[in-house]
Amino acid sequence: MKNFIKKYSGSLVAGTIAVAGITSAAVTPIGTLPNAVSGNVIKASDINDMAAAIKVLDTRTNVGDLATVDLLPTVPTYIDHPDIQTAAENATAGSTIFFKGKEYRVVESDKGTGKLWLDRNLGASEACKSATDPLCFGDLYQWGRAKDGHEYITVTSSVTGQADTITPNDAVFRKGSGDWSTADADGSARTAFLEKTDGTGVCPKGWKVPSEAELAAEQDGLKAGNSHFLNIPLAGYRVYDSASMNNQGRSGHLWSSTADANKARGMYVTADDSGQYTYQRGVGFSLRCVKK
Repeated sequence: MKNFIKKYSGSLVAGTIAVAGITSAAVTPIGTLPNAVSGNVIKASDINDMAAAIKVLDTRTNVGDLATVDLLPTVPTYIDHPDIQTAAENATAGSTIFFKGKEYRVVESDKGTGKLWLDRNLGASEACKSATDPLCFGDLYQWGRAKDGHEYITVTSSVTGQADTITPNDAVFRKGSGDWSTADADGSARTAFLEKTDGTGVCPKGWKVPSEAELAAEQDGLKAGNSHFLNIPLAGYRVYDSASMNNQGRSGHLWSSTADANKARGMYVTADDSGQYTYQRGVGFSLRCVKK
């Protein structure tokens, strides 16, 4: 059972469900909440479904459907359950990880590095069935930026101009400049953020965005699709000057955590080959996490 964790400004009490701020919802209890419930944490079987089954977070075990609620359209705030985070930190090849509303499987490098990788881009709904499978494209991040809403591949909100911080948290794609922020000119703070392994960066606990060297070590024979264990799709990228999509179906691009002067290093992948070069930090590229 997939268990995606979401937080509302409400409270959960054993035997009842009370979720504030969902005034139009009809709540129909179909079970009793366990005594172990605490705080404002609930699970939703599908955070994108306007009629989602609410599941209560029991700190010991998963429980079944407890109510049906018509959810209002809101930007979800995710909470990483400690059990899920421990699973991510201690994951082995073949393990399943749940992270920020998505399910990932762990794959092991066959290039002699011994590294463990997520089987799909961050934000992807599934591992690629083909290199042009849109469900495996995932999100497109500006370099060193957190998951704040700007990264969605279907994003329609953009603003011209740079942020004055590396944590704008404004859910809009920053366009018009090579770097989306005037802060952190040398990129060191953003490199540190991308390499965080405590679960507060963009990757699950125990995982991080790979360095340029870690990507290069897996590059032998790399091209788009499942002929390589990374199974990278041709997701394209979002251009920094206009926020429009480009090259979808023709190339895929992964950020590394490595800064390069006032730019950053990344990798491109096509149906025929792959390579690394320097990109403007304002571009929106895919992310793939590697275990530390």
